[in-house]
Amino acid sequence: MNKKKKIILAVIIVVIIVAVGIMSLIYIINNLSANIYLRDNDIDEKENLIIFKNGGCLIWDTGASSSVIFNNFGNSRLKIGIGTVTDLNRKTKLYPICFARNISFDSVTLNNFIYNEIIMDNNVAQGIQDSDVIGILGMNVIENYNWLLDFTSNKIYNFDKNIPYTASPNFNLTYKERRTPSTNIKICSLYMKKLLIDSGFYGDIMLYDSDIELINRYIAPDTIINATSHSLYSDSIPVRRYVYYDVYINDLLFDKLTINEGKKRLIGIGFFRKFDRVFWDSKNREVRFYRD
Repeated sequence: MNKKKKIILAVIIVVIIVAVGIMSLIYIINNLSANIYLRDNDIDEKENLIIFKNGGCLIWDTGASSSVIFNNFGNSRLKIGIGTVTDLNRKTKLYPICFARNISFDSVTLNNFIYNEIIMDNNVAQGIQDSDVIGILGMNVIENYNWLLDFTSNKIYNFDKNIPYTASPNFNLTYKERRTPSTNIKICSLYMKKLLIDSGFYGDIMLYDSDIELINRYIAPDTIINATSHSLYSDSIPVRRYVYYDVYINDLLFDKLTINEGKKRLIGIGFFRKFDRVFWDSKNREVRFYRD
């Protein structure tokens, strides 16, 4: 073997070793269980979304499979790769994936935390830039606990997944995938499949326009509203909202229901807030809703 071939072979071997090392590091880090500690259980009563009031304004977002932090706040972290972040309007961008052994935001502390680091610039919607939100807590952390949302007292609690919550619910949803909690529901007598249970979506429900056309054959909307919405990367997205009264979902009567026309099927935080309490059971992959 001549000298040139030896050099090429050596370079290939080094590249393989480095690639295997990086992949092994990412695998080990990804399989570390992220822990979260709350020293204040209040959620912001001024916002419809679930935002830790004294926790650096993190959004509790079951529709996000991974977590996001806007900018770096001087915390020690390791950049371990590049990943995609897709918003509600299906726009996708690439951002660094970071790992922090320990990171704190006011009353929220996270250990073994993996997140995408997004720099606040013109790529991010102005509405997000003008808000106090510093990040999104996604399912890579949420799935490690059971959670209780108490809307009467505006509190959020997390528990070990083995701690039971045995109160009988008025309504429940189930999902299969641990980081993409999609479920099926029945609206009136129509079955809608694969709705993402997304606490980061402001509204009650989002459906395709074809779904809404089908629903309107069975129950006429009381009001149709032309409005605007925003996502992570876009401001002023046109949206049509259909308002219905006295609607049955999975045989439970709802006095009022708003369905947004959109590019996804979602159940949002507006639906959560039609109840007094919601228990997110990560162990059994159920979401249980309570009216006091």
